[in-house]
Amino acid sequence: MKKSTSSRTTINRQKKRIAFNRTLAQAHTRMGPHQRRFSRIVHTRGLEHISDGIGYTIARPLPLICGSMSLIIVVIAIYLPAKQYGYTLSGFEPIVAFAIGWSIGMIVDYTRLLIRGKRSHR
Repeated sequence: MKKSTSSRTTINRQKKRIAFNRTLAQAHTRMGPHQRRFSRIVHTRGLEHISDGIGYTIARPLPLICGSMSLIIVVIAIYLPAKQYGYTLSGFEPIVAFAIGWSIGMIVDYTRLLIRGKRSHR
């Protein structure tokens, strides 16, 4: 008799979960009590799913790089002349620059995803 695909998937998930728990327990033996407690909180299943979801949607590498580059460019292009000529800025400019760069990065990333038809590696 052949095993169905769903039972193979369940077995693979169980093996992965067992291997993950074994690795985590081994890592916990080398941690201090505070690190171990923090690790248990961070590695709860619900928090890991949320973290993975954010990593696949909001915190993608290309948008973060684009946001950071636009922030650097704005700081050089606006803050240095403003300081030289004595203008005071509100401090909101870098946040807006990062948001604009991040948005451009998201558009480029998802356009590339639509064209290629597959996810880029994180």
